[in-house]
Amino acid sequence: KPEKTSVWPGNLKRYRLEDGRVVDSNGNSALDTETGYVRESAKSFWTDGEPDGPDVRKGGAVGELSDRKLIIGNANGNGSYTLDADKLEEMDAEDFGIPNNNAVPAFNTKEEVYQALLTLWGDPMHAEPLLVNYKVDEDGDDADDQVNYVFVATNGGMLHAIDTKDGTEKFAFMPDEMLKKAYDLVRSPPLKENNIRSLYGMDGSWVAYRTAKANGDADDVYIYGGMRRGGSNYYALDVSDINNPSLKWRIRGGWADESSTANADGGFSRLGQTWSTPTLTHVRVGDAIKPVLVFGGGYDPEGHDTAGSRPGQDSLGNAVYMVEAVSGDRLWSIGSDDATTQVADMKWAVPGAITVVDLNFDGLADYLYFGDMGGQIFRVNLNNTAGGDSDVVEGVVRLATFGGTGTSNHRRFYEAPAIGYSRNGLRETLYVAIGSGYRAHPLDTNTEEGFFVVADKNFKSSEQQTPVALGDLPRVNGANPPSLDGSGDGWRVDFDRNGEKVMSSPTIAEGTVMFTTYVPTTADEDPDPCVVRYGNAYAYRAGLTTGDARSFTNDGSVPGDGGGDDDDGDDGDDGDDGDGGDGGGDGGGGGSGG
Repeated sequence: KPEKTSVWPGNLKRYRLEDGRVVDSNGNSALDTETGYVRESAKSFWTDGEPDGPDVRKGGAVGELSDRKLIIGNANGNGSYTLDADKLEEMDAEDFGIPNNNAVPAFNTKEEVYQALLTLWGDPMHAEPLLVNYKVDEDGDDADDQVNYVFVATNGGMLHAIDTKDGTEKFAFMPDEMLKKAYDLVRSPPLKENNIRSLYGMDGSWVAYRTAKANGDADDVYIYGGMRRGGSNYYALDVSDINNPSLKWRIRGGWADESSTANADGGFSRLGQTWSTPTLTHVRVGDAIKPVLVFGGGYDPEGHDTAGSRPGQDSLGNAVYMVEAVSGDRLWSIGSDDATTQVADMKWAVPGAITVVDLNFDGLADYLYFGDMGGQIFRVNLNNTAGGDSDVVEGVVRLATFGGTGTSNHRRFYEAPAIGYSRNGLRETLYVAIGSGYRAHPLDTNTEEGFFVVADKNFKSSEQQTPVALGDLPRVNGANPPSLDGSGDGWRVDFDRNGEKVMSSPTIAEGTVMFTTYVPTTADEDPDPCVVRYGNAYAYRAGLTTGDARSFTNDGSVPGDGGGDDDDGDDGDDGDDGDGGDGGGDGGGGGSGG
């Protein structure tokens, strides 16, 4: 729930999907079809007593919280400790970030801040919940007879582990870097000028590495996540025993906010704000198959928070890293400098996830694809016959460049591309689908954003060829769309609506590509900065290789071929301003973001 301070209340609630409907614990429809919001009469699972409806503060995991087990990352290395009354005695006010002078009376002692931490539930603005199965049922088809836990990070500076049966919290993990900001997290400082949030916590999404016993139950469970706007670190937690979690390793990046000093680990000096959700995959080095994490170098707020400007090169984030999942050791990295593979064209930050392609389904990564904040697309060719770590990368190719000088050409790729495969005789092609959109300023109307599908016909070669440019892709929407046969470099959609932009990754299925867009409007402006400014959402569906318009059905099926309705799809319900907005627009729920 947006507020006029910098830490907003959040929650995690459970509903059920039944016959295509989202239903509550009473089996009634949970969503109001007119507004898109949760019905006032809806009662989520885990909620005791009266219906909790759309109220963030009621029901859900918040309503089940009691006797929180607060795990703190250890500043002196790996591992962790439980923060309890005994441990509190060994600590001082400085450990909780309490200032020496003029601390607010409600939180001017370590005891008061500690008590507030035991009930704090911040907003999971950008973090997607991660569900992990720990125990399968005997028959394999009864979800209620399983043991599952869901993990979600919030801007309260914590990662919460929730039992899906009853919503109780098993533990909350708080890095020591966040504990040093505990005073600010619990008092929730006011917004800065222009309704910008002054504080972020753990706002990134996490992924899991799970091994199984012979009966299918979980054996080792490790989870990994970053901080997004909260910082430049990645963390690995060992949650194999849900009752005894511990910090397995951490990676420190090079970004520092106003209240901290950057102290990057060796080889990670270009790691910015950790926006990139790690991708778990495997590579072969010598005779060993290694589970690894691949992630982008992150976000550079200095280069992209100011609306209308973009530097010629970012100071942080313009890198891609691969680390061993178990140890956290860097296997290799690519970037313009301080990298095992130097790529001069990698000038801009990579905040999105990295897309992994396993072409022959042997469980090993063959290719990586990613976009950057300069409108460029890259491919990394991997060598799974490498004798050593330094030989894993066979080559890096700049596949396309769709950015340029001038505000209208400042296209940025915040999200991971989707990859499709096509074979015609002996000719194989990988299609790279990605959309641009100024996510830090969702109300921007100056940039001419677009959606792009690039036909990568030479993906098996690591030799650099001339990158695909904007003019090489025919526009498939408009008055007279071309008829394509898939033999060209791909296709593009130019948006005609003022300010239309892509805010998420596309999906490829059944030979078609689907994506959504957001269009800001001023019709619903409200003088209250905490009232959401509405816009419009649109859905697109087109043939992957030809870009021809395809129809949507509303019966849950996705046909392999469709009719020729308007290529911008159906009008969606009114939506909010993108993902809640970042950068200059963060905070307040309106204005330049949400």
